[in-house]
Amino acid sequence: MKILKHTYARFLRIQLVLIAILLSSCIHLSDLKSPLEGIKVLVNYNIFKTFLSFRFVDSVTGLPIGQTGSEKVQVHITGSSSPAIVDQLGNHKDIYETVFGLLSLALNPKDPWKPSAQNILSFQIDATSANYKASSLSLQIDSTGKYEYRVVMVKPTVDVPGIKTYSVQLSLNGNGELIDNFNYRSPGGEASIKLNKGTQFLTSAGQIEKGTTVGLTFTVYTSPGAVPAPNAFLMDVVLQDKSVQKSAVDIYRVVNVQLTNQTSDILTATPATPIVVRYKIDGNSYNPQTKTKIVTDNNVQTYTYLPRSTAWQFNDVVKLQSDTSGLFIEALVKYAGLNAAGLHINTCSMSDQISFQLPGAFPAYPVSTLVYLYRKIDSRYISGMQIDMPQDGFTKVVDFKVPENTPIRYYLRNYSASNSFTASPDFFDFDSGCGTLPPVQTLITSTSVGVAGKVKITFGDGFSNDQFLIKANIYLSQNNSLLWSKQYLVSKTSNEFDLNANLPQNSDVFIQIQAVDLVNTFNASPVNYSFNSTISKGMVWQFNLTPLYTQANFSFNFTRSSDLPDVDYTVKGVLTNMDNQNNEGEFLMVVKPGQASYTSTMVLSRTKRYQLNLKRVGGFPDFIAYPYEFVLGAITQKDYSYTCELSNVVKKPVTIYLKVVCNKSEIIPTLHGYYRTVWEDAWQENDIVNGEITITCEMNSTYVIGLIVDGVMKTTTYLVDGTNFNFNFDLGDADCAKMGW
Repeated sequence: MKILKHTYARFLRIQLVLIAILLSSCIHLSDLKSPLEGIKVLVNYNIFKTFLSFRFVDSVTGLPIGQTGSEKVQVHITGSSSPAIVDQLGNHKDIYETVFGLLSLALNPKDPWKPSAQNILSFQIDATSANYKASSLSLQIDSTGKYEYRVVMVKPTVDVPGIKTYSVQLSLNGNGELIDNFNYRSPGGEASIKLNKGTQFLTSAGQIEKGTTVGLTFTVYTSPGAVPAPNAFLMDVVLQDKSVQKSAVDIYRVVNVQLTNQTSDILTATPATPIVVRYKIDGNSYNPQTKTKIVTDNNVQTYTYLPRSTAWQFNDVVKLQSDTSGLFIEALVKYAGLNAAGLHINTCSMSDQISFQLPGAFPAYPVSTLVYLYRKIDSRYISGMQIDMPQDGFTKVVDFKVPENTPIRYYLRNYSASNSFTASPDFFDFDSGCGTLPPVQTLITSTSVGVAGKVKITFGDGFSNDQFLIKANIYLSQNNSLLWSKQYLVSKTSNEFDLNANLPQNSDVFIQIQAVDLVNTFNASPVNYSFNSTISKGMVWQFNLTPLYTQANFSFNFTRSSDLPDVDYTVKGVLTNMDNQNNEGEFLMVVKPGQASYTSTMVLSRTKRYQLNLKRVGGFPDFIAYPYEFVLGAITQKDYSYTCELSNVVKKPVTIYLKVVCNKSEIIPTLHGYYRTVWEDAWQENDIVNGEITITCEMNSTYVIGLIVDGVMKTTTYLVDGTNFNFNFDLGDADCAKMGW
């Protein structure tokens, strides 16, 4: 192998300082100190006999947690044998931290921690992270060797008003059957779920799930507004004959039942072994047919939400029951997802004639009002419509769909706060919402004032486009509510525009200039101007805009080696922040036979420094590209152009020999290491045993080799040319002295 970057040599010396630190930890090598002065002694530093390798992964994506290094998992190890656990420095700690979702630990090789059939070591792993639920794992080790563990962690659902989430694990036997009866009741008693022993589950492919466990997430929505589905009163309902009916839907209670296997595949229960859910129903719920509260023995309907069609699928009719906790129902869950209990009734047409009178002057015409319809008994919103009125007022016929035989009320409101007026009267009640209603009339009086001024803008250098849209917004100072907004097309040669707005009279307001799209996001100076709406005519507002982002255009010309098959190759471009290595964006290019040129556009911050790396994405055969890494630095230009060659991959085992060299000793280490090509994101792992590690490498590919040392991944980069490679890590006298050499 050839070392690509000489700067890594000093970096690697630091990595192997870990051997020096061992001597001050729980494992000491002072007994190995040479009694011979002036003679260089070769020491086999093969102290570790057993490695424990952990990968902590997200339950949904299956990806390592914090694979970019931005998130850590804290691991606490307990149990009778926990003092045996050490890190790669030989230190025993109370808490260990992951790197890229990985953790390398080992066993103290000294007595009494040598595992055997007669000396079984037991541990409990407790993993915690800020963004995941705590996870535990029990371990038993009865022999020396290498142990690998995959710890799946679930993101917590934070309880918010109206939402309660509970997660449990169900155990299956070898036939994919639930081992025991399962009957779970939420701590608040809002709902419970029951599965019988022998229940089986189907995968998305229709196969019986044969894993050892199934994850059940049970979410109870006690507030209709918290349900992740449209909260409209008028909804489509899919009936049992598959016909669709527009109905007034009252949902009383919703639960979300989600079943997943160990690979996060969505599961359903088989029809032969259904799931039973018990819902607690609010006793104040309204029955629109009787126009009273619901009571025991009333019929209630059950539904499953269909997210693609945004409709509720009607399932069954069940009767309300009651006990000391109140009203409840029991229903079968036929499909995983949102399941609900409630009622739906038919709709009918309502027509009404409204006469509007506008006796006073308005800043501008027409005047816009909104007509809102509500169910009178509980103020449940039904629908609304906008009406524009000319200067002299007029009569308008309005038509709505409303629930059958339902008393309604409709309100007249401003279309927006800027179009301010009062209506007298501003609401009307009707006992029945169906048919033609008696005509009504109302008086509309203006409470707004016209604001006229000019906005002048100066532009800093670096905007991506010569002309672009900006938005002028006016807010009410009292509560920062938006009163008025309008977009303008601006450029350096057209940088002034007139602003004319209708605002509530005698109100303290402020104006801001905002970006419409990310490409031309900017800072504005000043941030805003404050003024009073009544004394604002003829004002001039001046803003200076400085760009925050710019559009970068990337073009690639791909050549191919003569031995590369003529098939499609997918290349991913990854832009990372050079200061913190965060992923700032990606794009894909499918390189096709006969096509060499490809382009992509990214919107990038002007305040960050970037590096562009090329990665391969799946497919066959494997390939490499050179070069694969481009340093952009700060974005100071629009266009970037690169030429890369795609080459075939030949794989071959390569052995790396590692040795630590001191003034009076040479040390052969045993450690746990990681490696990957620069084309890959996921780390592979192997042991460095007696100073050797053999890996099957892609010839002429650049590899990253890493060691996790004291909670930090130390890496270096190599170009593999097919030959074995010898490494000497030269340590200075001070580091060697710490080791007793």
